[in-house]
Amino acid sequence: MVALFQRMRTYCDKNQRVALTFFDRGHPEYRTLYRKAQVFLPTGSLFGTRTRNLPLSMFFEDGNDKDSKHCWFTQTADIVAYVAFLKVKSERRDLTPWQVKYNWSAAYDEIPATLINTNVSRGVIRDGIVRL
Repeated sequence: MVALFQRMRTYCDKNQRVALTFFDRGHPEYRTLYRKAQVFLPTGSLFGTRTRNLPLSMFFEDGNDKDSKHCWFTQTADIVAYVAFLKVKSERRDLTPWQVKYNWSAAYDEIPATLINTNVSRGVIRDGIVRL
């Protein structure tokens, strides 16, 4: 979560944006980490410099709780995240037998390329999945 918050902060900072977050009500630990990151978010450098505190200052005070049972937005985000997870898991040849059977790892590739933010991808793979 810390790496995700750091990426969110970097994006907002570079693009001079403010942000709004949504959390699935079933994961209160995410909200706790988010609140801590608004005060203290240790951020380092790839070049070996010391970490410094760069909190999520451009984010609204608190994230929005959405119960995924009743929120299509959260359900859609969950599905996209899950099929992206399965795609990466498939690349590592780490799928369980039932995941192979239903071929959900191919579902991410069915998302139209025009809807995927490929600018977040580093390296050769340009599929919009950030591999940390």
